Amino acid sequence: MPYASGADLDLTIAAGGTTASAAVGFGSSGAVTVATTLGTINLVNGSNFAFAVPREGCLRSFTAYLTVTGAIDVALGLVTVYAQLYRAEAGSTLFTPIQGATITFPAISSTTAAGTTFNGIIKGINYPLCEQDRLLLVYSATSTTAAGTDPITIPVTASAGISIS
Repeated sequence: MPYASGADLDLTIAAGGTTASAAVGFGSSGAVTVATTLGTINLVNGSNFAFAVPREGCLRSFTAYLTVTGAIDVALGLVTVYAQLYRAEAGSTLFTPIQGATITFPAISSTTAAGTTFNGIIKGINYPLCEQDRLLLVYSATSTTAAGTDPITIPVTASAGISIS
């Protein structure tokens, strides 16, 4: 199952904030609100980039990529980006993180060159899925210092893949 942000991911840290999150779909992405870093997400009032699972199976592996596409604002200090898979049961809009399905990329900063690509893979997840569950891929970022009086966007693209059998 492929995922790709298409254009730059919408990872914008709000004025005075230290975190940002965006869901990635099939060639597009959009901001989502995460209760806490790697916490729950309720899509009742947000963009829906979730994939519906057509049959019962197990999530076996997860791979993710992150490419820096521009300069990182020096005001953010070090920025750590995570790729996390979330699951909602059939009929629910509440997504919770899937244990063992988080990829943490190396920290990026103002010295990270545009074009730098990071990747990671997790094998042997073996997380059971039911038909009509929904899966959501979310990239989240945390910075070591808060954004100033203006929001700051982290210029990256993202892609990922999962295997279910």
